[in-house]
Amino acid sequence: MRSATVNLLYLDNTYCNPRFEFPCRSSGISTIIDTIQQHSAMQVLLGIDLVGKEDMLVAIASETGERIGIGQNRLMTVVAAGFDATHFTLVLSSSRISALPRWMVCRKLLAKLNRTRPTLGIKLSGSACLHTSLPADVDTPSSLVDSSAASRQTRQLPYSLQKTQLNRVPTPYVTISSQACVASTSSSASDAPWQAPTDPKLPEDSLQYFANFACSHDAKGFRAALNRSSAVTALEQEQAHQLMKLVPYSDHSSFAELESFVALVRP
Repeated sequence: MRSATVNLLYLDNTYCNPRFEFPCRSSGISTIIDTIQQHSAMQVLLGIDLVGKEDMLVAIASETGERIGIGQNRLMTVVAAGFDATHFTLVLSSSRISALPRWMVCRKLLAKLNRTRPTLGIKLSGSACLHTSLPADVDTPSSLVDSSAASRQTRQLPYSLQKTQLNRVPTPYVTISSQACVASTSSSASDAPWQAPTDPKLPEDSLQYFANFACSHDAKGFRAALNRSSAVTALEQEQAHQLMKLVPYSDHSSFAELESFVALVRP
């Protein structure tokens, strides 16, 4: 690559701003594992993107020796990507660690779950490096990043990222039926970790009850369910805030990685 000439560079510019400085993925995974192991008596909720980070979940499951509770949609992605499905379970009540959509892991959910079981929340995002002084429910980097020309020019690159032609290419998603998912995994373990819970009378404050809204991407229903039962007190909110951890982690490149790559390729 050093001797090749690159005329057009397609660059993932998700974190193309000097403010997005976060550790490499291996360091982020170590931080997550250390946090989980330091809270061995607590249920742990990992707030992650709807798609992606399955390799991270496998690494966490392998290192901790614990299955991770996930939803049916993520399990289908796990199978389609060729990962070992025995690291996971759809019965969240049988697992100490669960992976949920990031929008679900909020202080109000933590407050309600902590009434019956000590629960820790860990939200993963590259933008977490900006949130050290903000409430953990904040999850919109665009509200924190100054998009002005002055901000974009805060650091001059050897081969400026501003001069690099950027093209957004849609991420291809793999679709696989639930029947194919079961057929692909049913021979991999005798205790069928992919079997979904069938109890129609789930307690309304249980993790499994709330997680069911993630399967249908029903954010409105989830918020309504959170508000339907007894109200969360100010003390519970404050305690939940202390139990929410933000870990800078992303499959996207940090600004420093983008800078190094563009300097190497020299488009």
